[in-house]
Amino acid sequence: MLKRLITAGVLLASVTAVMQSAAQTKKRTPVPAVVTTARYVAIVPLNANSQPDWFNDSSVSTDDRAIADAVLNALHSWGKYKYTIDPRNADLIIAVRAGRAASVGVGPTIHSGGIQIGRSRPPEGNLVQPRLSLNTSVNAGPSDDTLAIFVGNNGGSLDSPALWMKRKSQGLRGSLPLFSQFRHDVEKSEQILTDKKP
Repeated sequence: MLKRLITAGVLLASVTAVMQSAAQTKKRTPVPAVVTTARYVAIVPLNANSQPDWFNDSSVSTDDRAIADAVLNALHSWGKYKYTIDPRNADLIIAVRAGRAASVGVGPTIHSGGIQIGRSRPPEGNLVQPRLSLNTSVNAGPSDDTLAIFVGNNGGSLDSPALWMKRKSQGLRGSLPLFSQFRHDVEKSEQILTDKKP
């Protein structure tokens, strides 16, 4: 009886050790495999229309344009992916957003009422009524910079859930710590996937 208990204890300990070893071997990758195998990427502001002409969109802030340029430079330095200007041709879409708690733009607009150059007075019976209006725009959102990765090849849409997303104060300024974190996670995932191969 004692011999059977000892044998059962040794067997249980062996099975437990094998299971723990298997659990340690099966590491999760920080990013999905599609991110490590992608070739072409596009960069767009997170709040833009994610079309090739986003840089002509007046709703894109100067800060978002600047961090998109900084991420593009970091991407070129890394050399892992090839850049495409058209999000519809990209395997991955890198969406960036400069942090800002809220910004309000207010400006007057004067409407002349239709006065044409060269006319000193309006035609009889038509009164010119200039008016002043106030145009406002509000842009609110997280105060932290955001870097998000979306799957591409779906018409450039950002409707699907992000494959990877991080926010950090000043995360896309200076040394671009958010981009550095993304790069680290991709390289770590590549290493894990390489180690899994027989």
